[in-house]
Amino acid sequence: MRKFLLLSLLIVSTTCCEYNPSNDDTKCISREFQKNQPVSLKKWGSKLDLSLIRGPIFADSFPLLLGIKEMTLRSSNISDIEPGFFHQFPNLESLTIKINHGFPNITTRVFKGCCPKLTSFKVLDNNLRSFDNQVFKTMPKLEFLWIEKQNLGPLEANYFSGLGSLKKLRLQHCEIKRIDQNAFDDLSNLVKLELPTNQVEKIQAGTFKNLKKLEELHLSGNSIRNFTGGEFNGLDNLKRLELIGNKINSLNVEKILENLPKLERIGIKLTLFECDRAKSLVERIKENNIEIKNVDEVLSDSCSKDSKEQD
Repeated sequence: MRKFLLLSLLIVSTTCCEYNPSNDDTKCISREFQKNQPVSLKKWGSKLDLSLIRGPIFADSFPLLLGIKEMTLRSSNISDIEPGFFHQFPNLESLTIKINHGFPNITTRVFKGCCPKLTSFKVLDNNLRSFDNQVFKTMPKLEFLWIEKQNLGPLEANYFSGLGSLKKLRLQHCEIKRIDQNAFDDLSNLVKLELPTNQVEKIQAGTFKNLKKLEELHLSGNSIRNFTGGEFNGLDNLKRLELIGNKINSLNVEKILENLPKLERIGIKLTLFECDRAKSLVERIKENNIEIKNVDEVLSDSCSKDSKEQD
């Protein structure tokens, strides 16, 4: 019985990857790779899913796979990725790294040879100690970048250097407290920028000045108290602005409207304003034919508070 159990565990740990023709994908589940022992499979499809992987992944763990365009590394405990691993997937367009208990830090060493054709990169809820933004220079065609639950620290000047093709950027739960005035300077093609649930206290005037194509900006769930309007300099094409979740106590609506001539919709809460002031700000926004998200809730806190005080 004991020998049978050991044999079963050995089979599970060395099981071959399997191709699924219905989804045109290949799954490698609960596997440990060995040096100089590449996976052998007659057909691979266009998607590769690696999950519950243990130990290192080697540069020769897979043969050259020109057809793989999507790769997911998830729910694994990967101790190392040997430089050159990504060389085996030269046509990779989408890479997702999510919910890994162990994973090498995002560094240029790990990503050597990656990723000249990548358009989508997601790093979600991993146990990473550090994230080297220099890896972006290997991704010149990237259009969508999503990083979640990763401590990025301050966004320094030219943080996204090399991402001139980026169109959508989402950084959520990344413990961002400070954004350098020139952090986004290289993102001239950005259309959507989301920075929800961080710790940003202030946006410097001109921070978004080079984002001429930006249409959506999400700053919800931060700690910004004062919006002077100068934060939005250069956003001539912005249509949607999300500010809910900040403890706003100062708002220059006139300047905001001046800097956002194409604004169509805004999300905002005026909890810290007196009822009359909040109503005045709402009316001024409406006069410009701008939709207010959940407009009935915008005044609920401030006006109900004033009403209770009068009672």
